[in-house]
Amino acid sequence: MRPVYVQFDNPYFIIGFILLTFTCIVALELFNRRRLRKVVNGFDKSSFVFNLQPAEVVYLKTQDLSHVINGIVNDLIQNNTIRVNDDNSIELAINGNTNSVEQLQITATLSERGRISYPQLLYSLRLKPVFRNIANCMDAFKKYFIKSKRFGRLFYLNFGVFALLFLIGFVRLTTGLLRDKPIIQIAIAVLILVIVFIFLLNRLTKLVCTAIVPEIYRNEILPAKEMNEHSQWKYFLLGSAVLVPAFVPLLKPVRPYGDGTSSSSCGSSCGSSCGSSCGGCGGGD
Repeated sequence: MRPVYVQFDNPYFIIGFILLTFTCIVALELFNRRRLRKVVNGFDKSSFVFNLQPAEVVYLKTQDLSHVINGIVNDLIQNNTIRVNDDNSIELAINGNTNSVEQLQITATLSERGRISYPQLLYSLRLKPVFRNIANCMDAFKKYFIKSKRFGRLFYLNFGVFALLFLIGFVRLTTGLLRDKPIIQIAIAVLILVIVFIFLLNRLTKLVCTAIVPEIYRNEILPAKEMNEHSQWKYFLLGSAVLVPAFVPLLKPVRPYGDGTSSSSCGSSCGSSCGSSCGGCGGGD
């Protein structure tokens, strides 16, 4: 390759290398999304993946239980079950008036703890089994999916393209060293390239959860079933735009806590079918 590389001086090589890398990343992003969407749409239509609860889809999209809890607490504030005080603490206003087991868990915790700051309540709720099970089930789905042969082939394709791009940069770096040329720019470019590739490969393992399944619900499942008027589906679709004004200041001091989750059980709405369904859709081929 040396006779070829010596024909391209900087900054032309660096510019061309950056443009090639950018083009490959964009092309892979489009290809990955199309391929993953095709794989998910190929699941059996009776699969639990197409019958998830709003909280489960919110968790898939955000990979954070805090957002799940925020949406449910927002509903309880909106129907005056929970009261926000002037000092930004919250407490139970009235007993009852709950529509789900998650809401019941929140009101039971407030009944037990009394007046409390929202970060403290959030931390306590993240440890409750009713919320842990949501994360456990969706994490189990992701685990089975990324172990599938179809995802494996897609992952190795991305890895191969990134490895080839790295090889182009690394050979240029080596050639510059052998010819006693300045290598600072290409060295920085290769280092940044490695960091970006690690980030993108890690992101690829989450893409089906954070983008593909939520997009299918947003564009296909919810319009077909006309379920988007449900408050929790509105929260999934619109995010913080549906939060009541009194609740918004409570979220500012909230910082992410540890997951407090494990993948040992599926739980939630998919129950015992999670393992078998995931295995069927992701573990085999």
